[in-house]
Amino acid sequence: GEEAADHVQAIIAGILVIEQDPSRSQQSEIEPVYRATHSLKGAARAVGLKDIETICQHLESVFSSVRKGEMILTQSEFDLIHDVITTLELLLAGDKTVKITPLIQKLKKKFKFEEEKTYKCKKCEYETTNKGELLCHYRTNHKEE
Repeated sequence: GEEAADHVQAIIAGILVIEQDPSRSQQSEIEPVYRATHSLKGAARAVGLKDIETICQHLESVFSSVRKGEMILTQSEFDLIHDVITTLELLLAGDKTVKITPLIQKLKKKFKFEEEKTYKCKKCEYETTNKGELLCHYRTNHKEE
């Protein structure tokens, strides 16, 4: 809808500002971009647009790192972000042919996400991003005789 389109415009505008003027602090300039991404994610969730929500979740993680000063975006990152935004626009326009999986994989590869899926142990507080490790932990600590 209208609201979602506004959020996307805000993301585009904010990214362009940062990209075109390297002298500006990405850390402070990313704030409105981060907020717009967060709002778009919420708006997508509210209407059940899972793909958009997923993409926003990943973008939000990227922008959050920039916001914390953990990452500086370079041209190759900007290029990928523009691809992501184009995909968001297509999805918002109701294009059903868009496949987001390759894009998410590219994002994950480019921005080595820490927030991979976490596997939690059912028996204790232990959690890991590695399924094998969880099985190993489970066998070692909670093996039912």
